[in-house]
Amino acid sequence: MEHKEPRQYGTTNFAKIAHPTIKLFWAAVLFEEKAPAAEIVTFLRKALDSKEEAQTLSLMLGPEFQEFKERVIRTDETGKQTKVELVKQHSTDAFPDYIVDPENWTTD
Repeated sequence: MEHKEPRQYGTTNFAKIAHPTIKLFWAAVLFEEKAPAAEIVTFLRKALDSKEEAQTLSLMLGPEFQEFKERVIRTDETGKQTKVELVKQHSTDAFPDYIVDPENWTTD
């Protein structure tokens, strides 16, 4: 768990983990990454909504469970917030290119 390669392998192949308890364990471990994959955050959020899976996580994490749960929820909510990003900037001219001749101006 402490080495980068197994963690990267776990992240890449997370969807292939078949055993529910092992998958839950790996999700908890991989969530500790600086920027956990969205798939893992979503999986943990759904697990916390399940009474049985939340109980399993509680037993795995012990007294750290409540803080872990709050971080998962906060991370999940942050990922769902709308983000506005400038993609391209357009410039427009405030005035048209033509010039009005004041001598030929009429107010009919």
